[in-house]
Amino acid sequence: MKTKLFLVLIAVTLIFQACSSDDVNDPITEISQYAGTWSGTYNGDDNGTWTITFSADGLFVSGSGYSNVADVTFKTTSATVTADGGITSRAENGTVGTAQVNGDTVNGTWVNGDVSGSMTGQRE
Repeated sequence: MKTKLFLVLIAVTLIFQACSSDDVNDPITEISQYAGTWSGTYNGDDNGTWTITFSADGLFVSGSGYSNVADVTFKTTSATVTADGGITSRAENGTVGTAQVNGDTVNGTWVNGDVSGSMTGQRE
């Protein structure tokens, strides 16, 4: 009888362990790993610097860029980051950036009409 009770308790314990919520990916937790300020440079038909900040829940906070060619600063008007580290941003001058985070670095491309190039950066 004690052996049966012991086996039932082990089975119940294993069932609860298997149903643990630890295996569920929480999108907010995944996105929060990208929180903070990221900055870097861009090159191609134009060149300069950029910066962008995301909150802990993955929302765009602020961003800007500086064009060495045009000698002008521009604002980032919107940006998104996905759970897998994909970033898409739009600037007031029409530039669209698409990048991928890999650890503490980010690499991608940018396009504005018929000019384009690459960008790279890191977490500050």
